[in-house]
Amino acid sequence: MIRFIINPSAGKHKNLKTLEKDIKKIFPQAEIIYTKYAGHAKELALEAAQKNYKTTVAVGGDGTINEVTQGLVNSQTALGIIPCGSGNGFARLIKMPLKDNLKCLEIIKQNNTKKIDVGLANNEYFLNVAGFGLDAIVAHKFATSKRRGKLPYFKIGVTEFFNFHAEKYDLIFDDGKKIEITPLCAAFANGTQYGSNFFIAPEAKLDDGFLDMVLIKPTNIFKMLLGLPNFLKDGLSPVKLTETQKVKSVKIIGKEPFYYHIDGEPRKTQNSLEIAIQSKSLTIILSEG
Repeated sequence: MIRFIINPSAGKHKNLKTLEKDIKKIFPQAEIIYTKYAGHAKELALEAAQKNYKTTVAVGGDGTINEVTQGLVNSQTALGIIPCGSGNGFARLIKMPLKDNLKCLEIIKQNNTKKIDVGLANNEYFLNVAGFGLDAIVAHKFATSKRRGKLPYFKIGVTEFFNFHAEKYDLIFDDGKKIEITPLCAAFANGTQYGSNFFIAPEAKLDDGFLDMVLIKPTNIFKMLLGLPNFLKDGLSPVKLTETQKVKSVKIIGKEPFYYHIDGEPRKTQNSLEIAIQSKSLTIILSEG
C-alpha cells in the first residue's frame, strides 16, 4: 500500500487535480490525503508506518518532508518525495526532479531504496541540516513573515546579518571534550546543502554515521561576500568562512534561550540543544541518476 501526503499550501502546486490524476495513473490503488494543520503530516505518516505501508510519499517542501520523516524513522515504510517547496534541499541531494511530477512518480514506482542516517535535535528528527545562530534567526523571521520565496528570505537574511550579535556557547562532545564557540552560524549537516544549491557541507554523506559540524565565525560584510562563492562551489574563492569536523553527538549550552532550526523549521530552546546522529534508521526512495 502507498500513501501520498500532500501539503496543499506548499509553494509550487499549480494544479492539484492534475497531480491527483497523475498519481492515480501510476498508482491506481494509492491513498491521497491532504494535510489540514501543522503536525498532520507526521500523524498520517506514523499511522502509515504502524499499518506497515510499503511507501509514504511526502508532497511539499522541506517542512512537509521533515514532518513525514518524524513518523517513518525506525519503521519498514519507505519515504518517497515529490518536491514542491522553495529550497528543496533534500530533494536536490537525492536527485529528485524538481519540476516533473510524473518523473518523480516513475522513480517512486521503481522503488530504488536506501537506508540513510537521520539527525536528532532535542529529540526531533531532521533529514538534512539543523543548526543555530544567524540561519535559525532568519528561519524564525521568515516563518512569521507573510511573504514566501527566495527574495523575501534573502532580504531577511541581509537585515539580520547587520543586526546579529554573536553569543557564546559551550559545546560538550560525546568523548567529554568541551569547547567554547561564538559563531555566526553553527550547522549540523546530514546532507550537503540548505537548498537552492547553497552547499553548507559539501563533503557530508547520508550514510556515514556522522554529522558534519560546520562553524562560521562572525566576520565583516566584505569578507562574507568574498567567501560566499564557496557555498556554491568549493574552491571558487580563496576566502574560507567555515570550519568543519565530523561528530556523532554534541550538547550545546547557551546562557539564555536561543533559536535553532531543523530542516529550516524554527524552534526555540531554553538554553540547551542536544544533537546526535541515528545511523541508517530511515529507508528512502531515491533516483538512480
